[in-house]
Amino acid sequence: MAQVGGTVSFLVMVSGDPPLTYQWRRGGTAISGATGPMLTVTNIQSTDAATYDVVVANNSGTVTSSGATLALLGAVSITQQPISITVIPGGTAVFTVTATGDAPLVYQWLFGGVPIAGANLTTFTVVGAREQDSGIYQVVVANSFSSQTSAAAVLTVGTNPPSIVTQPQDVTVDSGETATLSVVANGSQPLVFQWYRNGTEAVAGATNASLVFSNAQPVHNGNYTVVVSNLIGSVVSQPATLTVEVVPPTITAQPPEALEPCYNDTVSLIVAAQGTEPLYYQWFQDGAPVSGATNATLLLTVQTNQAGTYHVVVSNALNIATSSDCAITVTDQPRITLQPESRAVLVGSNVIFRVTHCDFPRPFGYQWYLDGSPIPDATNVAYVIPSVSFTNTGAYFVTVTNLFGTVDSEAATLDVLVPFISDCDNENDPDLPIFCTVTINAVPDVEYTLYYRFSSGDDWTVVGTLSLPDATPDALVFEYMSDFEDSPEPLFQVIGVPLL
Repeated sequence: MAQVGGTVSFLVMVSGDPPLTYQWRRGGTAISGATGPMLTVTNIQSTDAATYDVVVANNSGTVTSSGATLALLGAVSITQQPISITVIPGGTAVFTVTATGDAPLVYQWLFGGVPIAGANLTTFTVVGAREQDSGIYQVVVANSFSSQTSAAAVLTVGTNPPSIVTQPQDVTVDSGETATLSVVANGSQPLVFQWYRNGTEAVAGATNASLVFSNAQPVHNGNYTVVVSNLIGSVVSQPATLTVEVVPPTITAQPPEALEPCYNDTVSLIVAAQGTEPLYYQWFQDGAPVSGATNATLLLTVQTNQAGTYHVVVSNALNIATSSDCAITVTDQPRITLQPESRAVLVGSNVIFRVTHCDFPRPFGYQWYLDGSPIPDATNVAYVIPSVSFTNTGAYFVTVTNLFGTVDSEAATLDVLVPFISDCDNENDPDLPIFCTVTINAVPDVEYTLYYRFSSGDDWTVVGTLSLPDATPDALVFEYMSDFEDSPEPLFQVIGVPLL
């Protein structure tokens, strides 16, 4: 027998010709690394409870020991705690505990931390309770190798009947607001509350000192009382009147002003309103009611006949409220949802211009343009330039066509960047302006422009423009000097465009 968390060792004595080998097993399964005459099990857990044996071998054969069973001692565990009790003077209080563990279990009840003589059972009874019996009761449960102390249970010997210190007050709120009726009471604990409407109608679940209506409506109007009771007696509060005033509907969240969904998209028009319930909804398209559209949300699977202007009328018994209009535009013609983006890439890089549009109605055709002229064979949804040169500089757009019409995308510009080497110096004197040279390897018939800025959020500023004087490739050097002292080192870029 062993305790959880403890240590146990098994030893086997063997005679025979050496060398001898050992293999310990748990429940018939070999234990890794257990290859000596002694097996030690540390930090014992429930999974270690099993039958252990050892297989011993030499060159002449093997022999298996008889099994040795490892069983765990059961430590004390309290499974049901004693609970607090309130009784009237002269009443009887019974405290009970339930525990598990290896027998025999021994019990000792405590009052205020002091053992109670003769209180050695699973229950302890206070007969003829007096005020001096009020206090904290606990029990210690033990066996031969462990013990556990229960949670504290409080005995209250009540002597005070309930009394109301603060009566509930009349409350008037608009419908939809929160209304709260409250009472303050004294008396021996525990105090029990039950609210009533119009004298006899018990309010379900209203068993607290406060009665809360989080969404008060006229149906809640009435006179409310609360009965406060304990083991000694009960008292009824004065009535408090709850008045919930009828409020006309108001719209608190409007539908969007306009939507341009794709054909077959699902769109939701949503309105939020408040006012005295019940609230009724009716959606309209171009002034005509939409059949079955009587909820705060209108779902549409978009077709061309659903283009139009939508609004909703919200009503209750008092009045109506009309939402703002939402214009839904639906077209059979192509509708671009994502325009081509302008790019600035290094010469020789790959670049892709792409357009995104609604999927229906198909089929679609495409034609890309550079500076207003159609690009041969550029008839796909994306236009790829595999190795950018200076002649690719310009503005790109695409026309998208289907059976119902043609639409042009916005223009996206392509700037061709040039690699460069920059060198900046202010002779380590912060009082001097910074001076930089920017060197590029230039080719003929291209105009190069140097730009600078001091952070990524700034606009680029032109420093100057250079080109080669003849048809021979050569280096070009730009010079830059800051126009103020203690300048940070600027960021540069060089863009090349073909000379006309």
